[in-house]
Amino acid sequence: AAMAAMGHLGRVRSVGPQSCKLVVTAIMLLSQPRLTLSEEPQAKTGTSKLRASPSKVVPLPKQDKLAALSAESKTNQCDFVNAPADTPYFWDPSCKDGMLGCWADGKHEECRFCGEAPYTSVPCPAAAVQPPFQVCRFDNPPGPRFSAYWEPNCTMGMKGCKADGRRVQCRWCGMDGYRDIPCPEDLKCTFVNEPATPYYWDAECRAGKLGCFADGIHQECRFCAKRPFESIRCPDDFPPAGKCHFPEQPGDRYYWDATCQLGMVGCWADSFHAECRFCGGDGEYASVPCPQE
Repeated sequence: AAMAAMGHLGRVRSVGPQSCKLVVTAIMLLSQPRLTLSEEPQAKTGTSKLRASPSKVVPLPKQDKLAALSAESKTNQCDFVNAPADTPYFWDPSCKDGMLGCWADGKHEECRFCGEAPYTSVPCPAAAVQPPFQVCRFDNPPGPRFSAYWEPNCTMGMKGCKADGRRVQCRWCGMDGYRDIPCPEDLKCTFVNEPATPYYWDAECRAGKLGCFADGIHQECRFCAKRPFESIRCPDDFPPAGKCHFPEQPGDRYYWDATCQLGMVGCWADSFHAECRFCGGDGEYASVPCPQE
């Protein structure tokens, strides 16, 4: 458009200065970049000037952010990156931001923790997802006069429940003030993860004795045989005496050395017998020659 106006200027040179002035003004206006125009009144002159209207990003209020996050995935089930190890949870359509236990998975407002501290005031429905590890966990082992077990039917207020101070289903039984609560006959060691150290049920075990309270739940559960419990013999002659015992065969060579003592290179190779000794190879046992086969 500006070029066309210049051509027009060439054709109107003979017309007069007024016409030239109009054409120059038109060229100047057409040469300006395109803007979104708005009028801004001037207080003193009453005139207006042209300015660009910038785009503004208006942040969502907190409630709108939460609603948008919850609307991303309406699956009617909680979706944890890592499922909680010891806290039950369930889908509660009545959940609202600010209610105890809601937004449990960080994705859905309706996903709610229940039953365990600090959510004991939120009762768990029958359909609640229970944690995979249903065991008592004492911060401090109870005295020798107490036993506890896992009772799924425990609720807040029932006698003996919440024995460990954290899990409602952990219940005292059988002793002192809880003699009216019989302990299950099949009490046995209960580990979250099966240990490599052998263990057995020792009815004479008491808290404070070496190896007792091995699972953190039952004082009668006792470690044995493997260091540092080598002085406690396991029943049924386990591990076998007079030879090395490995649950899985190691990559290093080994042999039985009756002269082995704690602190000597390679001794206690199987963690059960001081006489079991690693030998040979190019690593840390190279200084220990293996006997000739």
